[in-house]
Amino acid sequence: MTATFKTSIRGVKTYSSNSMQNIVAEATIQIDATQNGVTKSSFIPVQLDMPDQNAFLDYQSLTENQIIDWVIVKLGQNEIDALKHGLQSVLDEINDLPVNPIPQSIELPWVTT
Repeated sequence: MTATFKTSIRGVKTYSSNSMQNIVAEATIQIDATQNGVTKSSFIPVQLDMPDQNAFLDYQSLTENQIIDWVIVKLGQNEIDALKHGLQSVLDEINDLPVNPIPQSIELPWVTT
C-alpha cells in the first residue's frame, strides 16, 4: 500500500535588507506520510537564496505553496522524493508488524541449564 503525502511549511525565518523587509531566509518544510491510519513526518530546514530585488514579493502576499515551490527548487525534487521514500519505508515496516503479537517467555541467552 502507498502512503498519502502532505507537504507544508512548518515555519520561516526572515531578515531585512535596505528596501526589502521580511525576506524569507529559511523555511522548514514538513512532509507527512499517512498509511493505514499511521502518520510519520519528516522536517528539514532549508536556507533560501536572496531574492532579486525586481522579483521580490512582499511577505504579507506570500502563500504556503509559493514557499514550498522555493524549497523544492532549492532542495531539488530528488531530495523531496528521497524524503518521501524514507517515510514510506518506515510506514511499510510498521505495517508489517503483527497486529496482535502474543508475547512468549523464553530462556535468557546467558542462562545455562
